[in-house]
Amino acid sequence: MMQSLLDIPKSTEIPPIDKLAPSRPHMWIGREITWSSDAQPPAVLIAILNIPGAGECLLFGFKHDLADALVGGKSFGHGHFIEYVIAQKEHGPTWTVHRLLQQRSVTYTTSMEAKDYVDASKMRDIGAHCLGEQPRWRWNDANWPTHGGQPMTFVAQFDLPDCELTRKFLTVDVRVLLFMSIIQGHAVFKIMEEQIETQSAEEHYALEDSIDKPAGRRRRSKRPKSSE
Repeated sequence: MMQSLLDIPKSTEIPPIDKLAPSRPHMWIGREITWSSDAQPPAVLIAILNIPGAGECLLFGFKHDLADALVGGKSFGHGHFIEYVIAQKEHGPTWTVHRLLQQRSVTYTTSMEAKDYVDASKMRDIGAHCLGEQPRWRWNDANWPTHGGQPMTFVAQFDLPDCELTRKFLTVDVRVLLFMSIIQGHAVFKIMEEQIETQSAEEHYALEDSIDKPAGRRRRSKRPKSSE
């Protein structure tokens, strides 16, 4: 069963995601998972993209309930984790599947790389690493994915709304940022997440400053100390 956050155009070809990713992952956070039921939960279609160098790509999300799993031989008892799946149709009728999970890093990836990211605020020549617009995120808190030690290319981002569909089948108030590298003619994808349910101090003061602008003043730069 597939759900969608989009109004899917009639001309869009939807890959058979239940056949391309027919079972739950067997590794997560670097540990083996044993499921009491191996059947995949419903897929949620998040985005339809046409990416230069990668072709047509559809981004799906799966919510895996940990209540019926043993991770590294131990039970978590409750909770869930998200798996992102990209179905890529570069040439011809065949779909290539990229299953992105958190393993040994904060990134969602197909690899077991560790520390495969750099501090985004220290990136140089950001535009050279973006297909179009730059990420709209909290730069001071953000990490930019790398592959083989090199910064990846930012493709697009999507905010998951708080609605019945995401609450039941995915997750809410999360910003999904998609990155890509082309390695020997093949696309490699990674995803970063950012929580968007709360306003950072940086955003808070930026808003205050914008409110004060019509009066020709900016708020004092000194920020109040946090109370203990």
